[in-house]
Amino acid sequence: EWVRPNNLAELYRLKKLAVEKAGPQNVKLVFGNTASGIYADEKPYYLIDIACIKELSELKEESGGLHVGASVPIQHLLEF
Repeated sequence: EWVRPNNLAELYRLKKLAVEKAGPQNVKLVFGNTASGIYADEKPYYLIDIACIKELSELKEESGGLHVGASVPIQHLLEF
């Protein structure tokens, strides 16, 4: 099953439900899922696409350094 939450609260809720139903080994967070070709033997029951979660794509400078979201492409970081 493929799901695409729109915010972190929804991600946490969906991940918790999926883990309760299928166990942690059957739940995978993905962003584009290009790794499916590399890890072809992995067959998780739940795929949770994090591409639409704005907070995870934030890239900004803060007083203590850089804030780099989990889904920021490396190229964006290099160009920042």
